[in-house]
Amino acid sequence: MLLVASKIFLPEMHKIIYVSYHYPPSNSIGSLRSFNQVQALRELGHKVKVLYAGNENNRFVKNNTIKNHFDDHCLIDEVLVENSKSGFITQIKKIILRTVPNKIINLVNAFLIYFMGESPRWISKKVVNDAIEIHTNFKPDIIISTCGPLENHIFASKLKEIQDCYWIAEYRDCWSCNTMAFSENPLEIPSRLLRHKERKSIQKVDLILAVSPTIQKYYREFFYKKTILVYSGWVEYDYPINQPRIINKHNNKLKILHLGSMLHGRRSPIDIFNIFERNKEIRNSFEMYFIGRDTDVFTKKLSNTKYAKDSIFLNNEINNFQARDEGRAADLLLILMMEHKGDQNTVTGKIYEYIYLQKPIIILDSHNSEASKIICNYKLGYICKDQFSLERLLCEIAQNGINIEIADEIRDKFKVSNCMGLLLKKIVNETN
Repeated sequence: MLLVASKIFLPEMHKIIYVSYHYPPSNSIGSLRSFNQVQALRELGHKVKVLYAGNENNRFVKNNTIKNHFDDHCLIDEVLVENSKSGFITQIKKIILRTVPNKIINLVNAFLIYFMGESPRWISKKVVNDAIEIHTNFKPDIIISTCGPLENHIFASKLKEIQDCYWIAEYRDCWSCNTMAFSENPLEIPSRLLRHKERKSIQKVDLILAVSPTIQKYYREFFYKKTILVYSGWVEYDYPINQPRIINKHNNKLKILHLGSMLHGRRSPIDIFNIFERNKEIRNSFEMYFIGRDTDVFTKKLSNTKYAKDSIFLNNEINNFQARDEGRAADLLLILMMEHKGDQNTVTGKIYEYIYLQKPIIILDSHNSEASKIICNYKLGYICKDQFSLERLLCEIAQNGINIEIADEIRDKFKVSNCMGLLLKKIVNETN
């Protein structure tokens, strides 16, 4: 059954409550996506109040370069909860992940999330009451919630009941059918179970934003909700441009940069190591930089190479402002997709930062992912199915140079303020 969207009147300047558990100072990609959307909305002149959790933990670099706005409200501090987990429990989890079949782990995880939630403190009575108190004299036109955890949408649902306003739920993954976490298809038991929970959570939503066609299709087919495709994107920061601190600009080699986590080794640069190890022409023509979390997982492997170690460099995570400085110094930007089949439904967040930098993108992707489709549709770079096609491409570039330029109009299609401005205009036209 389709629910009728709330009847609203939106003035030129909208009052918006933005619910995002993940938000700076965390430097995670989810936090930065939310921050970019909020920044864009504020640049457009809208009054935005953010509700977030202080969920900074050891996984993420604290981004001290981002200063929180006075309308950004941290409602809970999850640091102590995260850091209180003992090393013993962590080791037990690692043993389970190595020895128990994935289907059993996925089923158990689904049951745990169904009954216990992901971040139950986020929707406790105290936190919701604190949010209500903060907004005593603030009557929103719109509530925007991001996912995950699902508690973001549950939180927004509670606020909608009180505020009686338009509610937009954004999805960056299919929460109840996350092919990288719970199930390979929507008909499996874990997905069916979590979909039951999710349906109740977003029953009163007025509009779903999907950041990929796969997500859009899923929520239209299984939830019968109005769902539109709105890609995420980039924002222009009021931050000085600096010289790169990692990339070496003092030689004539072309610089290839990969920004982002290696996901505890699940994303692997080994194919790149192999290419540089066996191909002298590529070693003489390129330098390769990997910057992000868990690059140290591959330090020993790289040090054991005979030749590649002189042209490939591994560096720890940096904040997004320095990442842009390094990106400006690069000639080519690399995206590594995982071998996991479920990764084909993923639009990796770094693609939007890459588009901002207007440098050609190389993607190593054996599954024709959503990211590859964006690169193909907008002519943003090169798609390689395996290490051998990547090797051929690099040899061709070494001989003939780079022949792709990204036009300003393509870049601007992915600017968050343009995307959000069109979205809000569409809502006004449909609800008045």
